[in-house]
Amino acid sequence: MKEQGVEDNLYYNGDDKDNESVPSGNEQAPEPRKASAWKSWLRVLTTPLKGWKMIKASRMKSSEMETSVFYPLVALASLGAFASKFYFPDAVSVSDCLIEATCIFVAFFASYFLAFPLAKLLMRKDCAKRIDTQYGHCYVASLMSTLAVFFFLYECLPFLEVLIAFTPAYTIYLSFKGMEPFRVPENRRISTWVALIMMIIALPIIAYQLLGMLLPANIVAEG
Repeated sequence: MKEQGVEDNLYYNGDDKDNESVPSGNEQAPEPRKASAWKSWLRVLTTPLKGWKMIKASRMKSSEMETSVFYPLVALASLGAFASKFYFPDAVSVSDCLIEATCIFVAFFASYFLAFPLAKLLMRKDCAKRIDTQYGHCYVASLMSTLAVFFFLYECLPFLEVLIAFTPAYTIYLSFKGMEPFRVPENRRISTWVALIMMIIALPIIAYQLLGMLLPANIVAEG
């Protein structure tokens, strides 16, 4: 327990002013400011630096970001698969929509949990350790949630697909703004960030395409 506490202070909230005082005797440490996962995620979207700092300062647990934001938005992205039934009622069946919805949900879900074991392979040990923390899990879940929203819009608004196809660039921008709290050494920051982008952006796409090939009646959109 002591070791975990030290890790949280080092990788999560080490130099926040709210935590400068160290309790002694029976005095209890002050509770960190609590912020809802939704509010923090929306703040990341609108004002990235303040949003990431809010997540860091509140010591948000990864389970909060997962259950409140990530899972619901992945489910929403999966429901977007049924939009093709609305646009092409005769060409697309309900079973086709169900298969694609399954591909989308499993792709995001699996990619999130594979990201951290892969980080240990793609990064130096000290950098991977900084990623596999509560803040790191919130970071990955938040960014994959933005991709889920963009994917939903891509499915529901096919006439804007040319514009929506570039929205992951904003996810890349948000990811860069959230790197500072990891406190990765300066000479390793860019390489660590690139590895994170590969996992956050590429993993869901690769998993989605693979599932589309493995599941029956491949209906994953091509091109």
